[in-house]
Amino acid sequence: MGIPRVLLAPLLAGMALSASAANYQMTRVDVTGAQYVLLSDINNHNQAVGHYAMSDADYGHAFIYAHGAMQLLSGPSGAIGSTASGISDGGAVVGSFTTGSSPDPEGGVIFEGSQGFIYAGGQYQIVNIAGASDTVLRGISPDGRYVTGRAQFDNVGRVFALDLVGGGLTLLGLTDRYGYTVAQGINASGVVVGYVREFTGPGTSFSYDLATGQRTDANIAGVRTSFRDISSDGTIAGSYRDTLGTHGFMGSTTSYQTFDFGSSNLTVLNGINDARWLVGMADDANGQGFGVLLAPVPEPATWALMATGVALLTLRRRR
Repeated sequence: MGIPRVLLAPLLAGMALSASAANYQMTRVDVTGAQYVLLSDINNHNQAVGHYAMSDADYGHAFIYAHGAMQLLSGPSGAIGSTASGISDGGAVVGSFTTGSSPDPEGGVIFEGSQGFIYAGGQYQIVNIAGASDTVLRGISPDGRYVTGRAQFDNVGRVFALDLVGGGLTLLGLTDRYGYTVAQGINASGVVVGYVREFTGPGTSFSYDLATGQRTDANIAGVRTSFRDISSDGTIAGSYRDTLGTHGFMGSTTSYQTFDFGSSNLTVLNGINDARWLVGMADDANGQGFGVLLAPVPEPATWALMATGVALLTLRRRR
């Protein structure tokens, strides 16, 4: 099944930046009638991916967002819902989909097992981990070599990294037996970031180096932290939670910038590129989740340097 050739017209509205988000211009991304809109990742060409849902009974509708336009990804043939979680510099998109659902006794919806997909060159490739009942893809490296995700084996979730070039599958040694684990962002060096939520504690965030097999756990100031993406130079995007709410952050656990938008004290950053463009989601006072795209604004000194360069070029042309 291909992509519907329809460009949605999301409501785009500027929003005042918080003091902690200085030097960024924020674009709010909404879809009329949606319960929430979430941006998951952004590549080095400033193409973003994500999904939106109309209700709790909606698995999701995946999309690519670029230059103010949203293009739907319908998913592989038979999909009734899809999400998009990562995009490479070459435009390959990873995500997940489901082909069926049924009502549960409490009036909700139970979706059939998720399957992963890679969309590239106008075609969908279905990705299922052997022996797993459920496969979710979460991230792809900028060069398109590595894919991260989570698979369910006999009621135990395992996070993994898949090498699309070498063909190797690495289980990161993390299980859901005592909590819930997510492996999400990965850079071209093969460094994965993610987080663990424990049943009996706050859990931790981690980085995992595929080359060495070394895992490093870290949190911001002892509070619950979620690593969600990592750039080529090791800059992390994610969120942390304290008594005031959930805040987006960029940097490291010892030196970081905080981002807060909306009115409900919930901001999450999911993706970062090498130019430090950021994407994520925030809630407003009504609990409406909206997509957040953050573009760096040059410092005044940078603007002055650019203006000087333009003036010199103009003078040279006149001569």
